Amino acid sequence: MLGDLISQASAQSIAKVQKKAAKSQVMDASRTVKAVPGTPDGVLLMQAHALFGKLPATMPGSEKDTPAMIALGKKLYFEKAISINKTQACNSCHPIGNNGAGTDHLKTGKGALGKSSDRNDPSTMNAGFQIAQFWDGRTATLEEQAQGPPLNPIEMGMPDGKSIAVRLKGIIPYPVEFKKAFPGEKDPVTFDNFAKAVAAFERTLITRGRFDRFMDGDKQALTAQEIEGMRSFINVGCVKCHSGPNLGGMTFQKIGVFHEYTKELGRFEFTKLESDKYVFKVPMLRNVTLTAPYFHNGEVGNLAEAVDLMGYLQLNNQLKDEEINNILRFMTTLADAERTTAPPKEEKASSDAWVTPLITDIPQGVYFSPKVYQCFTPKVYHF
Repeated sequence: MLGDLISQASAQSIAKVQKKAAKSQVMDASRTVKAVPGTPDGVLLMQAHALFGKLPATMPGSEKDTPAMIALGKKLYFEKAISINKTQACNSCHPIGNNGAGTDHLKTGKGALGKSSDRNDPSTMNAGFQIAQFWDGRTATLEEQAQGPPLNPIEMGMPDGKSIAVRLKGIIPYPVEFKKAFPGEKDPVTFDNFAKAVAAFERTLITRGRFDRFMDGDKQALTAQEIEGMRSFINVGCVKCHSGPNLGGMTFQKIGVFHEYTKELGRFEFTKLESDKYVFKVPMLRNVTLTAPYFHNGEVGNLAEAVDLMGYLQLNNQLKDEEINNILRFMTTLADAERTTAPPKEEKASSDAWVTPLITDIPQGVYFSPKVYQCFTPKVYHF
């Protein structure tokens, strides 16, 4: 069944695809890109195209999607009847209504019954471009992912897929709309078809920003500081993990390459492979300025702090303030201008809500986070 956790064989299959994808990407970030500051010279453009490439117009698998499937999937994405007490929809934790960026800005997800999970809710925007779903990559497809939360006792809490199908059959529009989306099936209102429809809709959630205009040849799309930010992003080594059109989402990496980070076992809990201890899927950076807090457990609410911490843990590099500032400027170009940081209206303030201002346009003055980590000392960032 699609809703079951994929087997060890599937995990190995994902690993093979991930390894092949990693080999196919150009990862030569050790080559320093030198040019006149603020100018998109030929070397930088060439490296950008090699390291990132252009975002495809459609997601893998979309060729099988029909308008009827997509329309049904959109309704199901906002349908709260798929949760045990009819209070939560996919959109509750991954809000896209009101131009949301696909995440709720909570440290970790909250379920229908008020329980908190141990994972930060990732954005559903561009998710279908990734090698796998969830932070540990335990499902290979959007269809499998869509069946996870409804049956998770901490999240939506439904007992099984059949119970969800029974509920949907009792809601007047759905029997007719499932027939349109899955013609020829005797009993189309099934949990598997629910997942197929939601996945079809999610494959339409593609965002683009000024970065894409730049990659398409518009040299005026980025400011001088944003271009320097791209140069820093490449030169300091961020691209070793955050490459490809989504700037991530295509590999699994250990957190703490140079300095220990052993708070959670990561992918090991799924695969049971010793080599997967402390390994997580590399998050994609599209809309990263709109999707705080950061990391698998949502422990970092300040993007500048997240960049600094990754430089220390993954690259053994105490980044300079100027490098961080420029990289943050570059990251703003990855955001879809039509998306916002607004959380869903039904969410109320709570102790684990993300409360620091989100970076939509970096303000002048001081951006400060008081949180102290054992492995590094936070800075005061000047913009």
